[in-house]
Amino acid sequence: MRSISRKVALAGLVSAFAMTILLAPFSGALASKPKIKEITKRTTTSITLPLKYEEREDERVVIKVRIRDNSTGMVETRTYRKTLSEDEGRKKLVIDDLKPGVKYSFKVKIKKASGDSGYSSYSESRSATTKAK
Repeated sequence: MRSISRKVALAGLVSAFAMTILLAPFSGALASKPKIKEITKRTTTSITLPLKYEEREDERVVIKVRIRDNSTGMVETRTYRKTLSEDEGRKKLVIDDLKPGVKYSFKVKIKKASGDSGYSSYSESRSATTKAK
């Protein structure tokens, strides 16, 4: 009897997992991740993130940026509203109010500004150091 209840419980878990996988494409979450291209523009207090995310090209989006100060380990999240339309979904996002001579790591996730679509997954982390004074 115990063996049958375990099998029924296991079958229920497998079914729930299968439904989650099948319905994930319709949940509003986007499949691909945005990309932070190579960072080349830096000042003493800002870093420009060149973003690429073709799934939301020419759309108004909300961008969450996770900023990690690598010298202290402090993490901050900032939110921006932009349209990704320049050059095949690329857009430059200026992150300002940073400290001079500090290495930062950045990750971004993006969602459509209107409607109830979910955020994409976070991008891969990209690091850059502000110029020293």
